[in-house]
Order: sequence, then structure tokens, then C-alpha cells
Amino acid sequence: MNTDWARMVGGCRWVPGLLLVVLAGGLIAGCVGNGNGGGSAPAADPCATGITKDDPLRVLSTTGQIGSVVDLILGLEQIPDGLWDPGTLAERTGIAVLASIDAGAEPSLAAMVRPSIAVETHTMLGPGVDPHLYVPTLGDAEEFNKADVIFYNGLHLEAQMLGALEELSGSRCVVALGDLLYQDQNLVDRFIHTEDGLVDPHIWNHPELWSLATLRMAQVLEGMYAEPVPEFAANAEKVAERITMAGLLIAELFAGDRIPVRYLVTAHDAFGYFTAVANLESIGLQGLSTESEASIYDIQQIAETIVAHRIPAMFVESSVSTDAVTAVREAVRARGWDVRLGGELYSDALGPQGSEGETYLGMLQHNAVTVYLALAEPIPEDGN
Repeated sequence: MNTDWARMVGGCRWVPGLLLVVLAGGLIAGCVGNGNGGGSAPAADPCATGITKDDPLRVLSTTGQIGSVVDLILGLEQIPDGLWDPGTLAERTGIAVLASIDAGAEPSLAAMVRPSIAVETHTMLGPGVDPHLYVPTLGDAEEFNKADVIFYNGLHLEAQMLGALEELSGSRCVVALGDLLYQDQNLVDRFIHTEDGLVDPHIWNHPELWSLATLRMAQVLEGMYAEPVPEFAANAEKVAERITMAGLLIAELFAGDRIPVRYLVTAHDAFGYFTAVANLESIGLQGLSTESEASIYDIQQIAETIVAHRIPAMFVESSVSTDAVTAVREAVRARGWDVRLGGELYSDALGPQGSEGETYLGMLQHNAVTVYLALAEPIPEDGN
């Protein structure tokens, strides 16, 4: 973590217009106390400020997965037509049974309702940006300064900004969604744990966890106001229903023997939650974080696995270098097999504007359909 950055934004109440300078490669800024030191009275809960509907609310999200859902909760955006609609998905995949999937209650098609409030949203990380490696900029410091509420994924996803986010929690409403859910003992068994004791942070690929995160975000946002804003909860319920439908459709899409070889090989280990829902086995060239790199040994071992199990396809990711995937494919060819590229998946970041993956729900649908269509293809005898 960049400690100068943490020192710059942490524990300080920002004064607009202060001069920010770069010294010795670190970020330094002048700031004044946030009311927590020097004998001052303890600061009030920054997540219960009691603002009115006329007061401007500024919400900052670190990732697009979060920001996309925040915009729906606030009624700033609508769920695009066709996303996780059983009939539409049945047509795209050729699996007629998908059209009969029932979530118990058909996801509401009613529009998101925008309450009469003044609100602004900002998402730090755009399409193709890796949250594991992203180092905040001076522009990000300004956005932190303006934000009333900051949502981040947590569970060490935003590794280079964790110190700053933790420090900011004294003066801003800062919510680590993954950590918040992990504190619920009823949900701990939903999380993926590594042998090293780490928790997989890619929880947006787990529909149940992300639907709960959606509801928690709505609760936090409403808690900022002195009076109820019922539209937040109503919108969040609609989004959570659609995410729940996504989980049901993913499970059915990959059910039975539709996929002859049940391995998902990707650039890094971001799809463990997805493969748990789809009943596949996840193989990542890199670990949970892209801070680690695949070694020559890793590449050779994965190549052996691909050949041994006759895995037909592997996938690149929009936010991760393709170098390791290329190296694995070359190692596989040297062993007399050919593993094709199944397509590009959106792992840690949304897709570009205008693509199916430009929203969270679209990202999830793009990935599911791309993986299914690639792995469902017949496998030639020689892999070619």
C-alpha cells in the first residue's frame, strides 16, 4: 500500500482547494483535524448524519460492480431489457427449459423509482481497470474529499487503497461490503476460503451474496437521511430479485451433462463463486489477486491438467494481461493438444460502454453465456 497516500487522505478533514503536491514519489497534502483528536468530542456516526432530502448526497463506489447497483438503488438507471430474462436466455443458448424457470416470484419489471433527492454518484475504476493493482491518483483524492458515502468491496480486493479507506472511515461513511457480509455468522459458509486462510473477494460472482450486498447498500443509503426514503429499499428489492433469478438460471444453464468437461480455466482465480453455482471446477493461472504472477511451474502444471482432462477452451479477462494465457496455450500445443480461446470474460471490472457487460447484471450474463457456449461445443479428438 502507498503509505503516503493513506497519510494524505486518512484521518483528515479535507479543505477544498488545498494545494496537493507530489514529493519524493509520494502524495502529500495539507489537512486539518477531523474532530477526533486534540481533546475534541468524539465524532458522530458518519453513516447516520441525518441529512434532509434537499441536502446533496455524494456516493463514491470503487468498482463498477458496486457503482452499477448503486445507480439502480438510487433510481438513476434502469435494468436493461432482456437481462436475466428466462425466455431471452433460452433463445440465446438453445436450452428451452430455461424459459420455465420460476424464482418463486417473477422478477418485477417495474421501473426503478427515483426519489426526490439531490444525489451524485461516481465510480473510481472504469472498464478494464484491475482493482487489485490500482493505485489512487490525485483526482481520486478529490473524489474521496467530496464523498459522503464510500462503498468498496473489501476482503483485500482494493489492496492498494485499503489503508486510506480504513483511515477515512472516521470522517466518512465508508462501507466494506464483503467484510460487512462476512461478519454475519450465517453467511460465513457461503464464502470461499483458501488453504492460506484468505477469503475470496470476488463476491459479485455469487448471486446470493451480491443480492444481500444490494440490500445492505440500500439500508446504508437510507440511514443517511433524517426521514425515510422508501424508494431505496423498493428499488433494491427489484434488483435483488433479478440477481436471484440470475443464480437460478446459471445453475440450470450448466445442469446435467450439457457441459462434457466441467473446468473453467481463466487468467486468474476470480470465478470460484461462479463455478460453485454452475457446478464447475475453477482453475486460475494466477491466484485470488493479480498481484501474484503465474510461474513457469504453474504454467506447465495447468497445461498438463488441460491435456489430461481434454479441456476444450480457456478464457482471457478484460482486466488481466493475456501473456500467461498465451504461454499456457503454447505449452498445451507442445503436448499435442489445442485449447482454444473461449472468449473474453469480465472478471474484476465491467465491460466498455455499449457492451453487454457495461452493467453488473450484464457482466454476469455475458460471462455465463460466453462460458456455456464455449464449453458446450463438441470436442474434436485432437482438440483442433
